[in-house]
Amino acid sequence: MNSSGFSLLELLIVIIIMSIVAVVGVGSWRDLQARSELSSVTRGVMQFLNAVKIDANLYNYNQSIYLLKKSEYDWCLVASEKNKPASCQTKFNFIPKTGFIELGGLKADAPLVFYGRRNSAKAATIRLKNKIGESRIIISLPGRIRYCSYDTYLAGFHQC
Repeated sequence: MNSSGFSLLELLIVIIIMSIVAVVGVGSWRDLQARSELSSVTRGVMQFLNAVKIDANLYNYNQSIYLLKKSEYDWCLVASEKNKPASCQTKFNFIPKTGFIELGGLKADAPLVFYGRRNSAKAATIRLKNKIGESRIIISLPGRIRYCSYDTYLAGFHQC
């Protein structure tokens, strides 16, 4: 008897192996997305902070950074010379593109300040966190801004 094709048993084994590979791959893909999301939001906040610092130093005035927070995952950072803005639509703002990053370390009533006249800043640590881990942005008194990953590996980040 000459047969061509696959038997039912061979087909079932292939389907089971492919299902296992798919389940493992989907989990790894989600972890990779969360890692990338945390990394990109951290770098975005860094760029925002550097732009505000440069503006304060260039024009020789103080820039205050405020946290506007509606919920745990719905937040934005805004910079202002004077009072706390009512909305996120200002000259300098950072609104994360994703809604799954939690921000800590800044309080809504206590701004982070870059002092343009002295080229310094109010020392602070900003924590960005999602399900994969945590990254931190550290601002020192002389105005140096650094970032690191706290409890997870992020490509291009030092360990805290």
